[in-house]
Order: sequence, then C-alpha cells, then structure tokens
Amino acid sequence: AKAKDPELRVQLQADDQVDYGAVARTMASIERAGITKLAVITAR
Repeated sequence: AKAKDPELRVQLQADDQVDYGAVARTMASIERAGITKLAVITAR
C-alpha cells in the first residue's frame, strides 16, 4: 500500500483492554514499513 501511495496514512485504534506491548509492536511494524503518518485513536 505504501508503494502505491507515498502519502499513506494509518489510523491505529485500540481500547484499554489491548496489551500495551501489542500496540507498541504494531507501531514499530508500521514505522519499519516506512509509514510516518500515524494517528493513534483510543477508546474506553
């Protein structure tokens, strides 16, 4: 997707039941993919 759209934006949504480590690993994977436009959305 990043190759097709250099301006790709990702929205990561998680609630307070998701393990922080899983969120951190996901964010690291997004960064490794070269995606720099990331919005983190939290829900209760």
